[in-house]
Amino acid sequence: STVYDLSDADLEQTYGITVPELPASVTAALDVYFSTLLQDVYVLGTVNIVMTDHLQDGNFLDSGYSDFTDAELHQMLTDVHDVYYAALFDSYTQN
Repeated sequence: STVYDLSDADLEQTYGITVPELPASVTAALDVYFSTLLQDVYVLGTVNIVMTDHLQDGNFLDSGYSDFTDAELHQMLTDVHDVYYAALFDSYTQN
């Protein structure tokens, strides 16, 4: 799925799409049904960012349960952190 910036004046021409005109009642209903869901996405994403930061502070010991090294596990945590951070905050941090 793709998310478009609907405030972009050239959106339809740039991407070859037609942005539908939604009645105010539909927009209001979407806000009612999805605002809490969207808030939960931000909460979950923020929790995941914070948890990866905390886990990065430690070391992963060889336990025999995983073939991944400490460095590989730290890189995976960095990747998870970066994905969530980009999903939540990229539109606010780009120039």
